[in-house]
Amino acid sequence: MELACGIGRLTIPMAKRGLQMVGVDLHEGMLERAKQKAKKQLVSIEFLLQDCTKLNIPVKSSLVFMTGNSFQHFLTNELQNALLQSVQQHGSYAHLGKRSIPLHC
Repeated sequence: MELACGIGRLTIPMAKRGLQMVGVDLHEGMLERAKQKAKKQLVSIEFLLQDCTKLNIPVKSSLVFMTGNSFQHFLTNELQNALLQSVQQHGSYAHLGKRSIPLHC
């Protein structure tokens, strides 16, 4: 599961390699572009419009990740804690930018 997936820069190549992917982003325009790109490349990905601090997804993932500088958009400790609590409900391991966090503890 990729959080802040944007236009699918990593979500799509991972799906092309056979991984079942879910992409989550808050920006509808980015998700629409990601859906177009995925369709053009013939991969099936569930893209969801959601706030990462309030995930409501009916699946769990062994890896929840966020790449690049996305984590820095969670400016306060409160937002960062909300993100981690939300992620903990949907995965067993998180890689958020440069931070790797086992969530099963």
